[in-house]
Amino acid sequence: MWLIWKGFGILTIFIIGVSMIGVQAVVDNIFGTDYWSNNAWPLSLSLIISGLICWFLGRYLNSRPGKTVIDKETGEEFQLRKTHSFFFIPLQYWGIISGILSIIAYIWKMKK
Repeated sequence: MWLIWKGFGILTIFIIGVSMIGVQAVVDNIFGTDYWSNNAWPLSLSLIISGLICWFLGRYLNSRPGKTVIDKETGEEFQLRKTHSFFFIPLQYWGIISGILSIIAYIWKMKK
């Protein structure tokens, strides 16, 4: 599988992975082994947490000012900014995607 990212967009995978591992460790430690796999809410909680982190981190990184450059021939000014995206989707929008996935995962696990 190919991973396509710009800037810090690759952090999307790490944020979601660390959030899932962290919530699973805490939930299984508090409620007992296999609680994560037997209940719907821990997965949804981890996706919501990772979604919030992606949203705020993406908003911060993608709103930073760029470098102003002046074209010598035309005298026109424009901004060069770094973008942070994963699979061509800006990092902050992965927060929304993660939130939607948390709802889908919760409903899907509750039906089982």
